[in-house]
Amino acid sequence: KFFKMETRTFKIDNYITVPGLAIVDLGLSGNELLCYSLIYGFTQDNETESRGSLNYVASALNVTKQNAKKIIDRLIDRGLIEKREMLHQQLQAIENGEATVS
Repeated sequence: KFFKMETRTFKIDNYITVPGLAIVDLGLSGNELLCYSLIYGFTQDNETESRGSLNYVASALNVTKQNAKKIIDRLIDRGLIEKREMLHQQLQAIENGEATVS
């Protein structure tokens, strides 16, 4: 089952774990807390990068893509996350084993 809003990808059986440091040390709350926790869940090993699309983040937070971008930008501005953009074709080549990331 998926959310009924268009282009939603966050499934009803997905979940977000909130790390204590996000509340206690970083003082996050609301959608910033959820967004940070969502990204942290994919990257907590310090080796993996989150490849979640803006649609995915928006669906997980139940906000518009525009609001999801604003939330992500605030986390970037605070230095809590870093954003790296890749062209769709480059990502496809990497996933198909045709290219590597340096």
